[in-house]
Amino acid sequence: TYNSPEKDELIRTVRAALNRLAPRYRIPLILKDLEGFSQEEIAQILRLPLGTVKARISRGRNRLKKELAKVADWGASQSTEGEKNHEGIKAT
Repeated sequence: TYNSPEKDELIRTVRAALNRLAPRYRIPLILKDLEGFSQEEIAQILRLPLGTVKARISRGRNRLKKELAKVADWGASQSTEGEKNHEGIKAT
């Protein structure tokens, strides 16, 4: 299927943010949200208690949100700086 350039960029951004997570959070998150495994299945696959899996998924999502917020904040600051630079340019 065809993705728009914006969607492709979003996918790259989310993957990069996921890759910055520690494996203990990244792996359960990928298994749950991308691969569709249940928390019980993940506990069996990783040989971890169910409570640990639930905690890691929750913490992983929170850390992923923080990573994505950093990217959004950086992108917004770059956009604002670009607008400021253009304000000083006048047509002659």
